[in-house]
Amino acid sequence: MNISRAGFFRELPHGLPDGESLRDAVTAGRSEPSGGQKEKLADYLWGNTVLAATASLVDDVLDPALKAVAPLEMITDGAWVWPRDLAYYVETYDAVVPLPFVLHIELRGWQQPYLSPDELTQVEAALLNPSGT
Repeated sequence: MNISRAGFFRELPHGLPDGESLRDAVTAGRSEPSGGQKEKLADYLWGNTVLAATASLVDDVLDPALKAVAPLEMITDGAWVWPRDLAYYVETYDAVVPLPFVLHIELRGWQQPYLSPDELTQVEAALLNPSGT
C-alpha cells in the first residue's frame, strides 16, 4: 500500500524537514482562482478519518497572534495523509494543495470515505514501514 502525504510543510512544528514550504504554497495560492473548489477542498480536508490525534491545538505559524487554529491530528482518506491544519491554511490563506491530491479528491466526487479499523491499521503500517519490509 502506498500512502501519499500533503501539507506537512517544513515551517510547521509537526511538518517534515524536507517538506514543501507553506509560504510558497500560500504565495502560489494567491495567484490562482479558487472559486467554489476552495470550499469543497477545505470541507474535505476538515473531514475524513483521524489516524492520529493529540490533545494539543496548533497555532498559525504565519500569524503568531492567532492561537489554537486547529487540533494537532493526522487525517487520512486511505490513500493520502495530511495534518488537520492543512484545511485551515487552505481556508485562511488559499494555500495550494498538490495537484495529484486534488485530482484524487475530485475522482472521489469530493466524498469522504469511511475507513474500517482494519483499513486504518493498513494505512498506519504503510506510513510506519513504507518499504513494506
